[in-house]
Amino acid sequence: MNIRLTILMVVIVALAGGAWAVIEFTDVVSRGEERDDEPWLYHIDDDTITDVEVTHGDNTVRIYRDAASYEWNIAGDPEYPVFQHRWGGMPLLFSGPRVNRGLKRTIDNPSIYGLDPPESVVRVADFAGNTFEFHMGGPTPDGQNQYARLVGDNALYTVPSVWADVINRLADEPPWGRLFDLDVLFFRVVEVNAGDATAVYFLDGDRWFVVDGPPPVDPDQGAPVSDEWADWLLTLSAPRVDTLVDPQVEERHREKLEMYGLLEPTIRVVIARRGEATVEIQLSEGPPGSDSYYARSTNTSDVKLYTIKKSRLEGIEALATDPLVHPDWEPPGENGQEN
Repeated sequence: MNIRLTILMVVIVALAGGAWAVIEFTDVVSRGEERDDEPWLYHIDDDTITDVEVTHGDNTVRIYRDAASYEWNIAGDPEYPVFQHRWGGMPLLFSGPRVNRGLKRTIDNPSIYGLDPPESVVRVADFAGNTFEFHMGGPTPDGQNQYARLVGDNALYTVPSVWADVINRLADEPPWGRLFDLDVLFFRVVEVNAGDATAVYFLDGDRWFVVDGPPPVDPDQGAPVSDEWADWLLTLSAPRVDTLVDPQVEERHREKLEMYGLLEPTIRVVIARRGEATVEIQLSEGPPGSDSYYARSTNTSDVKLYTIKKSRLEGIEALATDPLVHPDWEPPGENGQEN
């Protein structure tokens, strides 16, 4: 290559690189204007957040914790623990949404942006008593963002709609505490044991059947289940809990298991899933006068012990003692054929 051409190319690259450095580190764009950085609507350390309240439409939820605890609860009478698998990343989202842009320094008519009244009101507080309140309004014309304002700041901002949807969902569908949340489409076998009675529900093709007695079972003896089984599948896939009793109860804690009657549970539900680990629900008689079960799950990441109101699991013992056989089914005759 010609030496003069080589030198010329080096000079051009150096000039281009220098221009890029000026733009990148001085926030000067090609028009000679200063770059408009995307500001934060507010900012707070997620580890210090202790209280969040979200109102969306007619729904309101308040979720809080003590400053010295990481156990979050949904406020109410009674209060309920949160489902940590759904709540886990939420404090980070509330630590400070980065807005897409600031549209106006002063909002002359907030109603045209859906901010008077607002569609959503969010309050976030930390352990020092600092509180931020922001409102979210209607969508922008492209539907990708929502208008927002911070109380005490007259500027108009936009926040991503996907972020707003996650926040609003807390009010519409609070993260009630659950033993777990499993995909029912992966269920293959559900064994229910209550005292001396056992029933095994199993999926054959696209249809559920049930057999009396502990495994192993003869699938040919299975009876088709009744329509009630569909509701039970949904219930067992994500059992809702009511109170937190103990933050850590594991197999090695034999004294705790004995104290709560879980060395020999009153009811056991074993759920076998396709391509996933087996999960077990253990229930025993709850605190006297509470009309509740003590409840725990095994083979999951949650090692807490909860109570579950018996009304939430009404009829679960009968799944074993009186299996849900379809009312139109008749057992096979002596010749092996159905009557």
